[in-house]
Amino acid sequence: MLWVVAPSPEEAEGLRDLLPRVVGEVGTADPHGRVLVVDDGARPEVAAAVGALMLDLPSLELVTPRTCVGTSAALRVGIAHALRGGATCVVVLDPDGRDDPTDLEHLLEALDAGHDLVTGVRGRARSGFRAMRAEVAADVAPLLHGEVHRHLGVVALGLGHRVTEVPVHRPLRRPPRRPHRGSTGRGSGGGSGRAPGAREASALLRRWRSLVDLLTLRLLLDGPGRGPARAVATGGAVAALLGAVLLLLLALPPAVTGGPGADGGALLGAALLLVLGVQVAGFGLLAELVVHARRLGQLGRGRA
Repeated sequence: MLWVVAPSPEEAEGLRDLLPRVVGEVGTADPHGRVLVVDDGARPEVAAAVGALMLDLPSLELVTPRTCVGTSAALRVGIAHALRGGATCVVVLDPDGRDDPTDLEHLLEALDAGHDLVTGVRGRARSGFRAMRAEVAADVAPLLHGEVHRHLGVVALGLGHRVTEVPVHRPLRRPPRRPHRGSTGRGSGGGSGRAPGAREASALLRRWRSLVDLLTLRLLLDGPGRGPARAVATGGAVAALLGAVLLLLLALPPAVTGGPGADGGALLGAALLLVLGVQVAGFGLLAELVVHARRLGQLGRGRA
């Protein structure tokens, strides 16, 4: 059963044109398919617009979380709703006109060819238009937070699923400028009302958060005993060992070493190297434990 999830729409006007087209494409691909809009409450008029469309489009649904949760969390809510509704395939569609619904068939064809997650690309740029099997959606949903919705392909690939890309068309209408919103709070009034400097700062902050999320995913998705988690633990252990050796040598009296005594600065540096090495090694080991626990949980679910 096909479900299309459209998280966090920014404006209501485009939905009146977009959603009937999406419903039509879904009905062609799967007569029992559903279209779900997850309204995070940032625009009160969105719920009214979708509610009016639902009167004429029986396969259209609306979910409104209690708080403005951001795109990743809204997508997590939408995926959970779709899986409870019996979804075997989940498609993520931008609700503000950034994706062309007619490309849905190309994404589904790639899934039928044996891939687990398909991402639409326009030239060198990846779009947010994605299709995934239900098992992939169930695996990636718990990891959705912050800016992770931009990296679903990375998440699925790290979890061992088969990922591919297909070319898609550019949208026929220009989508509205999407203001940045955090994962838990309401954003400012809109992107167009802010000064250019504020928009640039917001874009820079969004890229930084996206980079941090990528690094976090890298630590979580690598298997035990390999990848960055092990490298961090090993590097920290080496630094701690070096700091301990230096501290021991510097603490020896000049009569033993045959040289001048160590000054306070050298002792402090060696002590700091030891402490930081222990902390970094502990962080790496903790990451290894998290990864190992997640792998054990996956094995347990597979056996069940």
